[in-house]
Amino acid sequence: MSVWTKRLSALSINILLLAGIIVFMLLLMEGGARLFGVNKVFGFHQFIQPSLVLHNELIPNAVSRYISEQGEFDVDIRINSMGLRDQEYTLDKPEGVYRILVLGDSPVVGIEVPGEETFPNQMEQLLNQGNPGRFEVLNGGMQGYSPILYYLFLKEKGLDYNPDLVLINFSITDVTDDYDHAKRARFDGEGMPVSVTKDVQLEDQVSYMPFKQFLRNNSVLYHFIRDRYHRFQYEMKTEEAKIIGDGQTTNAPENSEDSEIDLALATHLAHLAGKDLREDFFAIFNETFLPEEESAWQQTLVWLRGIHQLCLQNGIAISLIPVPQPNQVSTEEWKEGKQLWGFDADHMITSPHFQGRLQAFCEQERIPFINPLPRFREVSLQKQLFYPYDGHFNKEGHRLMAEHILDALTTRHIFPQN
Repeated sequence: MSVWTKRLSALSINILLLAGIIVFMLLLMEGGARLFGVNKVFGFHQFIQPSLVLHNELIPNAVSRYISEQGEFDVDIRINSMGLRDQEYTLDKPEGVYRILVLGDSPVVGIEVPGEETFPNQMEQLLNQGNPGRFEVLNGGMQGYSPILYYLFLKEKGLDYNPDLVLINFSITDVTDDYDHAKRARFDGEGMPVSVTKDVQLEDQVSYMPFKQFLRNNSVLYHFIRDRYHRFQYEMKTEEAKIIGDGQTTNAPENSEDSEIDLALATHLAHLAGKDLREDFFAIFNETFLPEEESAWQQTLVWLRGIHQLCLQNGIAISLIPVPQPNQVSTEEWKEGKQLWGFDADHMITSPHFQGRLQAFCEQERIPFINPLPRFREVSLQKQLFYPYDGHFNKEGHRLMAEHILDALTTRHIFPQN
């Protein structure tokens, strides 16, 4: 055996030994993480996987926990076999059942509360009190979705559930997210989306997904490291935003002729270096928009019309619901979290422009419009409806949302009269 052969053999043994030590250490760390309870992951990404059509989607049958770093909630998360955060349903609608499909993003999927406390689930409970099993309310919510993805979800999956009614919950992030998702979308000859990929090279990465998916599904250590990496990035951006905001607001005039909404958003817009609706979703409360922002708004309305057309073609009733933002509801809501976005603790947005624009669209398209904001403002005088730091609905907020939607559907005769 030559000297080089011996050296190569020794090197191979050393590499294998090193690899074995690394694997052993990772397994030891994984075991330690599980032993000391680091299964309480903070991020939502342990429940989602990339999709070639829907950008992201919930992982069917995924089970884990989602905990607030601030201790606001600690929730067991279960995804059903259809990839919905809900109980199990049959794909075929049972005879005699009235089925409702609820579309929306984070306020709908409601990972901050137990599954039975989300407002779609509470709607089902309330509807079935007098007639058990008569209604099914499917939670089609997904973190980060917007109308372009509501349209694709309904077209690719939702119609298979054979719903009688589709409820579109419109969030303040929807126009901004639509603008971003459209960059990754493919369109048909009529300009309607056929897919939104997570990355333009996603197809080339499919072969690597199984290993990554294995870590997502089985490794506590993977989520522990990933969560802290994302949180570190967020904290760095927050600190940078504060520095930029302090520098830009120090020289701001005390008396401004700008509108109330411009004043309300001044600090936040400064923190984001003056970015518009295409990048800053809080700019949706502005009363006027740049031509490029208006174009983004109009494109979102195209996707909403597409959803309406799908429903009309399939004999499905539809309603649109703008989700109340906590700092639209009360100065006492979202006290802690809104300060991270550059708002004062007592800040409140009073303009009805966001809801008003959607109401005008619905009147034009003959879509029933349900606005929970006035009711939320009234009830918020007696109880808290949003988490003070996280800013999403708490249990009471979900309950009120369920009750208000059902009241509106009943009084406006959107439900079948029998």
